[in-house]
Amino acid sequence: MSVFWAVILKRIDAVSRSLQKETIELKAVVDLLKSLSDFLTSQRDLFDEYEEKANEKVEAQYSSNCNRLRKRKWHHADSDAEEVVLLGKEKVRIETCLPILDTLSAE
Repeated sequence: MSVFWAVILKRIDAVSRSLQKETIELKAVVDLLKSLSDFLTSQRDLFDEYEEKANEKVEAQYSSNCNRLRKRKWHHADSDAEEVVLLGKEKVRIETCLPILDTLSAE
């Protein structure tokens, strides 16, 4: 996650510094914000690269790969649809990275 955050925050910081200049023009502001939005959208597909860079620094495995699956109690009102259980890489990508990028893009 630190590799992921380093790239995102570095870009946000650069845009923020540019926006704070007294001489910046409105067109430049619009271009910078559009560029930042496009950048955040493009990061959705780069999770594998961030994972590779992180594994170069530290060799670790996802803790959810080591845990046993929990059985959920079913209640009468529950549907018969199977519960989706995400493990490891997919869990981090879907439950952490994508929501972060979506929230940043929405802001």
